[in-house]
Amino acid sequence: MKIRKYINDAQSKGVASKLFSYSAMAAAFIASGPEAVAQCAGETASPGAPVGLDIDGDGTDDVQLFAGTISSLYASGNFTSQVGTVPVGTVPFAFAATGTLSTLNLTAPLYYGCYVAFGAAFPSSMLTVGPATAMATFTISAAASFVGAYYSTATAIYATGNYAFVTALGANQIVGLSATGTNVCGQIDSAPGVAGAGTSSLVGYDVNFVGYSGYQLLGGVAYDFPATGASTVVPIYTTVTGITCTTSTASIYGGYFAAGTVQLYTLTSLTVSPQDAVYPGPYLLGGPYYNGPISLGTANSNPLNAAAVQFAGPDLDGDGNPDTYNGWITFTYNADGTITCTGSGYQQCSIENAIATSGDAANGCMMVGGATNENPACMEEPPEPPADIPTTGEWGLIILGLMMSITAIVGIRQRREEEVVA
Repeated sequence: MKIRKYINDAQSKGVASKLFSYSAMAAAFIASGPEAVAQCAGETASPGAPVGLDIDGDGTDDVQLFAGTISSLYASGNFTSQVGTVPVGTVPFAFAATGTLSTLNLTAPLYYGCYVAFGAAFPSSMLTVGPATAMATFTISAAASFVGAYYSTATAIYATGNYAFVTALGANQIVGLSATGTNVCGQIDSAPGVAGAGTSSLVGYDVNFVGYSGYQLLGGVAYDFPATGASTVVPIYTTVTGITCTTSTASIYGGYFAAGTVQLYTLTSLTVSPQDAVYPGPYLLGGPYYNGPISLGTANSNPLNAAAVQFAGPDLDGDGNPDTYNGWITFTYNADGTITCTGSGYQQCSIENAIATSGDAANGCMMVGGATNENPACMEEPPEPPADIPTTGEWGLIILGLMMSITAIVGIRQRREEEVVA
């Protein structure tokens, strides 16, 4: 019974010992592990909605992801191309011409059996006619041409698309990188204090180019008239008013006719000879005409996928000023113009603390893409390395098995003997 109790006690102590060992090991891992910090977890910035990232989890954003859109005039220009003289057909023109008839003395003719007179009945009166004016309108066609003509063309190219930046906030500093694996201090510096002023790096862009154009024909106009001009014969009319007439056949004509009218005319020849004319202008001869929109292609680039970051954080060296920390972020520029943070990390040992504890600022540096950690060289009491756990080789296991077998056999025999004695 004593042996059984001994064995039970030993087993209990062994189990407790093992539990204690496992607990101590877990506590050691927890104590030596990195502190929980704010890591980016897929935050996405879209145009007009930037996202701030707090790399060290101190409640202050260290960098910002920014996405935007562009729609603006990319390029414009004007140019001309000469055309010269362009015949455009004939153009009719109207011209007026006048002629004057001198004063004529005419014997008054019979007018329906009456003598013509002024104011009273004076047979065979003389009439004084004139001066009279003749007027004629001519239509003459001229050969028209555009002279010194040229096309004036204006072009404009507009750019529309998306872009993304990563920007250091406050006085922090960043350097954009195409990949991870470089030392943050090598990209920025290892001196205490952040020296940036909101530095930014272009992450990527995609732009579409669309072209528009307009043109118009400008120049002068020339008119070429026939050299012979034009002529015609036209009548000249004159009217004699205030005529009275008396007749012996009053029964037929009703007696006196007051205010009678007589119209006389003759013929005359009128001629016009218009001169050629040139109007240099420039005048708008044709258009304007417009073309577009015309797709001129696209341009895109995604030069950066990571950034080395140097930012201000908690005061570890106790001088009352923010310390300088080195860290990094990675990101992806998406096809829709957004930018997504894919990872971040930082060295928990500040440059100031590294100098204070180890005398070497390099201990506050880290590689871009490395896990968040605290450099042991910065710790005032560096943790001891874990003790080696002894292991057993193949022959050791065989011997251990034989010893356990012997112990078991001895224990069984002793138990039988105690039972016999009892």
